[in-house]
Amino acid sequence: MASAQKRHDDIIIQRRFSENASTHAVKQLYAVTYPGHSDQGTEHGSYDEAERIALKLAEEKGLSVWYEENPQSERRMLVKSFRNSN
Repeated sequence: MASAQKRHDDIIIQRRFSENASTHAVKQLYAVTYPGHSDQGTEHGSYDEAERIALKLAEEKGLSVWYEENPQSERRMLVKSFRNSN
């Protein structure tokens, strides 16, 4: 099977970190991002919740979902593709 390659319109789950202003505690967040959509408000405290939402969107739009543990590295792991699954 040929390895899949990210397309410009695919959905990405990005791992991010957030710091609480008063306690300075750092927590992981997972944002569901895709072109033409602000990712404000798409951050979730659990990967499972972010993945569930991303997979639902990808299935509706016929896209693929990728996971980026470190967005600066540009290394992605394919979660699932709904392309050509008519």
